[in-house]
Amino acid sequence: MFHRLNILAECTKYKILLIGDSLVCGLSRYDRVWQKYFLKRNTLNGGIRGDKCTNVLWRSQHMYLPTSLKYIIIHCGTNDLDTSAPIVIANNIIDIGVTLKKRSPGSFIVITGLLPRDLVFTLKRQSIQNVNSFLKDKCIERGFLFVLPDAGWLVNANLLNEKPCTKIVFI
Repeated sequence: MFHRLNILAECTKYKILLIGDSLVCGLSRYDRVWQKYFLKRNTLNGGIRGDKCTNVLWRSQHMYLPTSLKYIIIHCGTNDLDTSAPIVIANNIIDIGVTLKKRSPGSFIVITGLLPRDLVFTLKRQSIQNVNSFLKDKCIERGFLFVLPDAGWLVNANLLNEKPCTKIVFI
């Protein structure tokens, strides 16, 4: 998969890189959304299903980055929840941002927080909140934009909102 992604990266002068796990990869399945919001903005989907932060970090160290790159949006960490502590996940995501910023210094880094999971509050949801809290602070330190995705996703005592989300909070 990486080889195919890298060939595609070398053949296009993309301006936006989405890099991460299956949530990023899955965006291209929604053709109308991809066409309307991403394709016309010269976006490359660098998501790979099942990836953990270490996989995304390796990809960020090795994939081709064109000089045309302006924005890098990072979303990963959900696949690490069962094996890593929240602070470790947050540090790994920040390492990805730092690596990409060094390789593409003119690019603006955006890191999205982890999406809430489970219909009701669980220990996994608490871990996600902890990761997002750590990420928020670390993004501020590094000058990265942090997007907190859980606003609008949760309602009434931390229940997962099953209606379409319309609110995103940029920090």
